[in-house]
Amino acid sequence: ERISRYLAFIKGAVNRARTTGRLAIFMGLPASGKSRRAQEQALEAGSVRIATDIVRKRMKGLAPLADGSSAPGRGLYSSRQTDRTYRRARALCRILLKAGYSVTLDAMFAENSRRMLFARTAE
Repeated sequence: ERISRYLAFIKGAVNRARTTGRLAIFMGLPASGKSRRAQEQALEAGSVRIATDIVRKRMKGLAPLADGSSAPGRGLYSSRQTDRTYRRARALCRILLKAGYSVTLDAMFAENSRRMLFARTAE
């Protein structure tokens, strides 16, 4: 079922005419359901989903579904790595939006400054 949903997404994305890209942001606490809802919305809208959890893991050479547990503020979740993750996610959003793709962003956004940075990205 997951593969067929992914294929439907790809087919929809390829067949859609490019228009002005839109940014939908899903934010919230861990385990609040934002990732599941962001994935559903991306499939429905034919947008590209960027999840900071996956960006964070890929930057460290891990597979998207790999266990990336770290103590809060350490390892994958250190302040430095979190800054790098959000910068990379923002760069990806900007590239996709400029190319006319819509983006669904899935991130915790614990800091208001990061939320404001992405809000300006969408302008």
